[in-house]
Amino acid sequence: MKKMFTSEFKGKVALELVREADTMATICSRHEVHPTQAGLWKQRLLKGAYELFGDKSSERKIEEQQKLIDELYGQIGQLTHEVAWLKKKL
Repeated sequence: MKKMFTSEFKGKVALELVREADTMATICSRHEVHPTQAGLWKQRLLKGAYELFGDKSSERKIEEQQKLIDELYGQIGQLTHEVAWLKKKL
């Protein structure tokens, strides 16, 4: 059966790996985790770390852009439907 790990556990192991207080083999052995899996958790932690210090204004801009994109896709869908209807009528 596949082992399921909590987010808290994954974070704990990944932080230990980042700190490099022990070798990866020692940390993985202590927590009974395969080194490949622990390495993936470490990579994910390092890639996502910048988001912790992200600028709120940039997040707001992204949300606004996403809303605009959704509106535009809606308009495209409506216009496509209208064009198809007009083609049938002509």
